[in-house]
This record gives sequence, C-alpha cells and structure tokens, in this order.
Amino acid sequence: MTGRVPRGLTMHDLEQALRLTFKKTRRTEQGSVSIAFITARRMRELNKQWRHKDRSTDVLSFSPAASVTSPIRQWGDILVDPAYVNAEAKRRSIAFREEVLRVVVHGMLHLFGYDHATERDELKMFTLQERVIAEATGSV
Repeated sequence: MTGRVPRGLTMHDLEQALRLTFKKTRRTEQGSVSIAFITARRMRELNKQWRHKDRSTDVLSFSPAASVTSPIRQWGDILVDPAYVNAEAKRRSIAFREEVLRVVVHGMLHLFGYDHATERDELKMFTLQERVIAEATGSV
C-alpha cells in the first residue's frame, strides 16, 4: 500500500473488506493487490489518461499485464482519491470509513472482471458490493 491510510481507517479494515470480497466472489485469497491513496490532481491525470475523462474520480483499478515469471498472482492496483471519497460520503450522509471500504471493494470487483456497463451487470456488481460492505461494517 502507498500513501497514508486515511484517518478513521486501519489496514485491518481494508484487509477485512478485501477478504470478504474474495469470499463472496469465491476467489482464492492467494496473490497480491496494491492500494494507493493519491491526490485529486494525480487521480484527475490518470482518469484523463486512461478513461479520457478530465476530472477526478473516487477509484480507479488497473489489472496487471499477465506475468509468467511471478509465482505470486498479481491482482492489480486500486487507486483511491480520499478527498473525492470524503466529499461523496458527506453528500450521501454516510461515514467516510464506509465509503472508502465501498470504493476499495468496488475496485477489487473490477479487478475480478465485474463491470457495470449494462443494467444487469450493474445490478449484479452493486448488489455484491453492498453485501460485502454490510458485512464489513457490521450492518448486516
């Protein structure tokens, strides 16, 4: 992980949310994923470069190129803009911690191949995402 873990959140929180995501998607917890907390400016640059959207966003996920030399599965990178997430949490009147966990789970689901391009895919992905968040935050 790079960047500082935002206040009100712990590494344990992030690990638990990711473990639940693996469990709910029936994936083996082997391998690695990186999480980076980056500035709005950097997120905007990356969003423009990779998605052609000249604005920041809450989370971006990048799958790694397949590597036959690494014995460890590389799931990919999850980049989070804490300022964007904080603004969204306030807008929705929910806890910042919960929203950070939500976008991390969202990013991990993208690395697993989930998408929300169609209504059907969106329903499937977001239902799964919210089940993980409910369990991770103890609101089940």
